[in-house]
Amino acid sequence: MESTSFNNQEMKQWGVPSIENLFRDYPQLRMHEADIRTRYGMFEKTKMAIEREEGLDRFTHGYKDFGVVMMEDGRVRCMEWIPNARAVYLKGEFDNWNLISYREVGFGKWELFIPANRDGSCPVGHCSELKIVIETKDNQTIERISPWAKYVVQCDHNQGFKWKFWNPPSSQKFQITHTRPRKPDRLRIYEAHIGIASESCEISTYRYFTSNILPRIRDQGYNSLLLMAVVEHSYYPSWG
Repeated sequence: MESTSFNNQEMKQWGVPSIENLFRDYPQLRMHEADIRTRYGMFEKTKMAIEREEGLDRFTHGYKDFGVVMMEDGRVRCMEWIPNARAVYLKGEFDNWNLISYREVGFGKWELFIPANRDGSCPVGHCSELKIVIETKDNQTIERISPWAKYVVQCDHNQGFKWKFWNPPSSQKFQITHTRPRKPDRLRIYEAHIGIASESCEISTYRYFTSNILPRIRDQGYNSLLLMAVVEHSYYPSWG
């Protein structure tokens, strides 16, 4: 990883867009100009590194490559970014919890292909449990849920979560039955967190949010939602 530190001369080379407009509206931020320029420079440097290696478009489609993904030919492709690991394995209910080895493919990436069943079907059953096993270079063995997991469920007896492979039959997959809404002339964004939307001391549901909160948001004139913490997390108050 390249250093992201800057000296004063380098810092001045980064032109922060509309920075003087920012200072005109919020003059109290002028005292933080050095930090703002440094942070913007770090952003530009990181963006250029991404563009140089694979491009922003490719970078933002990581969800198509990472995690456990079923392919059109019935195989399952598994990929994780685990730098400094000595070995990585996948285990799960589909294979009686036997360890299957990933192979390192460079840049901290580990890859594994699981062949399709003889009839061409997916070898990993829908909602079967999976785990990643990592051997670290300091001789530790740890189990983890993939950060790219599409579906996890909370254990009844503790705060832990189980990773479930999400691949329902086509008859169960979500079908879009509504037309695309008309694009508004301008955005009026309402920030919401579905899990804490209820007044009760409980984790709220999508059904409650749809029936009780969305109408209130609509009636106040908002036309866009910014949903916080959509991704599940093992410690709920952290918001993921």
